[in-house]
Amino acid sequence: MVPELSSARFDEAVRTMKYQAFVDASEQAMDNSSATGTPAMEVNGEPLPPRQSDSILYEKHYLTSYIRTVASA
Repeated sequence: MVPELSSARFDEAVRTMKYQAFVDASEQAMDNSSATGTPAMEVNGEPLPPRQSDSILYEKHYLTSYIRTVASA
């Protein structure tokens, strides 16, 4: 139960499709990327190495090290 998802403001946004342009742009960005799901990340246009993506995305020290390595290449 998320209180914000049961309000007149939320219902109106859904009914009027207030954020449709944002949704469309987000979907287009996903379609144009190499991402196969979320979360996903590219560094300098390159997707994360598949076998390392979980460690890189969820472990701060791996992410920092990976970005430094890619940036210096």
